[in-house]
Amino acid sequence: MNKKAFVYLRINTLRTSTPKVQKRLNKHQINTSLIPGFPDTLRLSQNIKLTNTEFYKNGWFEIQDINSQRVSIFTNPKPGMFVIDACAGSGGKALHLATLMQNKGCILAIEPSNEKRRQLEIRTKRNGISIINNDTSENKDIFKKNKESADIVLIDAPCSGLGVLKRNPSAKWHMDPKRINQIINLQQEIIQKYSILVSKGGILVYATCSIFPNENQNQIKHFLNSKNGKLFTLLDQKTFLTHQSNGDGFYMSKLMKTG
Repeated sequence: MNKKAFVYLRINTLRTSTPKVQKRLNKHQINTSLIPGFPDTLRLSQNIKLTNTEFYKNGWFEIQDINSQRVSIFTNPKPGMFVIDACAGSGGKALHLATLMQNKGCILAIEPSNEKRRQLEIRTKRNGISIINNDTSENKDIFKKNKESADIVLIDAPCSGLGVLKRNPSAKWHMDPKRINQIINLQQEIIQKYSILVSKGGILVYATCSIFPNENQNQIKHFLNSKNGKLFTLLDQKTFLTHQSNGDGFYMSKLMKTG
């Protein structure tokens, strides 16, 4: 846990290619390595700031943990789909989804924070992406307008963050049983609320950067036993631990709406 977390670059294939980025970075004495199984990812050999470089400003890459990238790959969106990112934050996964969709289709990124939505708009422009629209979760019309209409709903849920202790060691001091229970209740509320937006035959993906079963597998069990959850079938679930994957701790599950 005391080792520094690796820094990964997710290459924006709408703007460039992995070989081109690696070659250009190498010319500036910035060494990177390829990651087997991740053709659009580079790992920095040294943790250095790249957000002030021309490459970053031109939208050639985003800085994104390898296991965070796995979530969008696991979600597996296709060009032309309607995808809802229910807890979008500043848009790291929405940007990746849009890239995987080849900037074709529509992504609705939902985020209550005005500042995070502003950051998403800046990042979207830098990445050359046109299919992401954003809205606040305070807008109740979202749920009326988009009921049972999304091909995919991604819930990257608020969590304890205990999968990212290597990157954020102070997180463990902000958690206690009461706080974790509040988070667990919020997660279930979010799953229930956004699951109604999935179309029949559509996909619900639930992910956290936690490794606690009560935030992960047990949440999904609880949901599947609920009225809304009985309409869904669990297709797959995965857990990635830091010491095994060289990335942040993550959980992800995929459910299909079959009812």
